[in-house]
This record gives sequence, structure tokens and C-alpha cells, in this order.
Amino acid sequence: MSVRNINNFNPILRKRDFRFLTDILRIGYFYLYNIIMKEVFKSVKDFPNYEISNLGNIKSLGNSKWRKEKIMKSSVWNKGYKMLILCKNGKEKAMQVHRLIATAFIPNPLNKPQVNHIDGNKINNSVSNLEWVTARENTQHAFRLGLMVVPKGESVYCAKLNSKQVLEIRQLYKTGEYTQNKLGEMYSVVRQCIGDITTRKTWKHI
Repeated sequence: MSVRNINNFNPILRKRDFRFLTDILRIGYFYLYNIIMKEVFKSVKDFPNYEISNLGNIKSLGNSKWRKEKIMKSSVWNKGYKMLILCKNGKEKAMQVHRLIATAFIPNPLNKPQVNHIDGNKINNSVSNLEWVTARENTQHAFRLGLMVVPKGESVYCAKLNSKQVLEIRQLYKTGEYTQNKLGEMYSVVRQCIGDITTRKTWKHI
């Protein structure tokens, strides 16, 4: 890349590309980690009869000849996360596997409230694929991986117009026979809405 091209390089795109590259490197680290890392179990917080591993497995501890130690099977519940039922003092509680693993293995000095899956796979609960994040960081990561998309046009929950009406408004305004106020009355929206449509500040995708 020439010096001229470097000077013209968009810093916003550079920042976005850097974040994407960082995500790719972290995903690569996860696969390498799983190849060379030995499985380690730790006690589950608040549930002394269970242990959880850095590779995402949960073990029920045996306490007699009738109840032997075994690896538990988790199920995919709401929103695609793995969950299982843990029991303490005769009471059962549904727990998210990824949160149990993060709590046991990943320090959280900033007390961030959510656990993010780095590769975007909600059932990949290896500790190398998890991180504590804020709600905003979690959302930004989802957009970068394409797991979330910005709603457009009539898919926006509060949209008052559809694509056909927007195209009609632009065509009528181009004729010069209709003012923005008049079009607003015709389509039951404020004049500013018509102005944004005709100047393509909104509905840019059509």
C-alpha cells in the first residue's frame, strides 16, 4: 500500500477491521486451547455436590455406593443456551452452563453482568470461548459477528409507513405538485418525516 493510500485510509474502517481481526484471533486461540489444554474441574459456586470443567462439562459428585460420580447432560433451552438442573437441600434450580463456567474460571474484577461467547456459538462453553462483558459490549460483539442486524424500514417496530408508500411519496414529491405538508396529511405523518424520506435521511435502503 502506497503512502498516499495510507493517508487516505478511513480510520473508522481501520478500527472496525481491527475489532474483526481481534475476534478472529480469539476464536483461533479457542481451538488451539482445546487441543493442548487438560481438562480441569472446579466446585460450582453455591452447589457443593457439583463440579464444572474448563471445557464445559459438569459433574455430579457421588456420595454413596448408590450415587456414583457422573458427567451430567445439559439441554438447549430458551434463546439457544445450554442449561441444566442443579439440586441443593432438596430444591432444584435451572442454571445456565456458560455462567457457571465463567463464575468458576474467569475473574470478573469489574463486576460485568453478562457472559459472552467469543465465537458466537452459544453451545460452545469452553472457558477459552467465554468472557465477562457489559450489555453494550455484548451487543457490539453480536453486530460484528452478524448475529444481530439493524432493523430497517417497515421492520422497525414503530414504522408508520411501508416500502410501497415511501416510493409513492418520493415519486409524488418529484412531480412538484405536492408539498411536504400536503404529503404528510395524505399519509398521516408529520412534515419532518416526509422531508427525511425525500432527502433520503431515512429509508436509505430503497
